[in-house]
Amino acid sequence: MKRKFAAILLVSTFVLSTAAISFAAGMPAAHGRSGRDFGGAVSGLATTNPAGLVQHVSGR
Repeated sequence: MKRKFAAILLVSTFVLSTAAISFAAGMPAAHGRSGRDFGGAVSGLATTNPAGLVQHVSGR
């Protein structure tokens, strides 16, 4: 139980820190969208095609 909680906490921390870095780096503006639209697009892509999101972010 403790390991599962630790894993969830670690993943959550990673996701939140990555999101904060993306918004701080101006990613919504770089994509020509408002913060709300950008967040919705990222969330939708992560839900439907997580591999596609990783591919886009990594530039491969």
